[in-house]
Amino acid sequence: MNTGPLAAADRILVSPRHLAGQGKPATAFGAVAITTGWWVHTTPNSAHLASPSGDTEIVFDPQGAEGEPRWTVTHTGPVPWQAQFSGATPREPVIAFMYTLKRHSEGTAAEFDLAAFEEPFRTAGWKAEPDGMALRLTSPDAFCTLTRTPEAVVGWQFTNNIFCSNGSRWEASFTEHTPHRLVESFTSSLLNPKPVLRRWDEVPRLTPQFGQITRAASPTPRTPPPAPTSVIPPGRHR
Repeated sequence: MNTGPLAAADRILVSPRHLAGQGKPATAFGAVAITTGWWVHTTPNSAHLASPSGDTEIVFDPQGAEGEPRWTVTHTGPVPWQAQFSGATPREPVIAFMYTLKRHSEGTAAEFDLAAFEEPFRTAGWKAEPDGMALRLTSPDAFCTLTRTPEAVVGWQFTNNIFCSNGSRWEASFTEHTPHRLVESFTSSLLNPKPVLRRWDEVPRLTPQFGQITRAASPTPRTPPPAPTSVIPPGRHR
């Protein structure tokens, strides 16, 4: 990291994404809440959304503790499935999942192509190794893992942790029948090498030691609109 002194509100760019922290989780809520036809109900402590058909529900618990589900997405159609994201899960993969969900909430799991699924991980430098009946994929820094267990209740389990550091631990899980395009939208965003924007005080405390951080450019100030010109001809006054 070569940023110089940073204040809490300073904007920074962070990579890899699995070390970036959640940022503002409410932005993921907006990814679905603005969709026409979804039912939305909010309370001071939670938010609930339901698809137009009523068989896909999202529950957002902003008070969820680290490592506990903050987002729970449940589909109760002919092939039920569930996805959960804990507090500290980076918001970008969650938003990618939500945007795909609002287009394909009624989908079901299709035939799974393991080789195609692994390829983006291998390209990003993740290590693949068998773990009994499961496949374990580990990030180059060894802090983030994905365990893919065919025919288990939880088919995909992500876990991220930096030496039990407060703020860095997060989990994301998808049951076996979660539509693969939803899982892939989450993984594609997580593996994206493009740095993500955070405030300095949003980043887990050990991320500067193990991740890449640079100061973000200051936002361009908006130019005020020109002052209105007078419509009263010169020399004439009311």
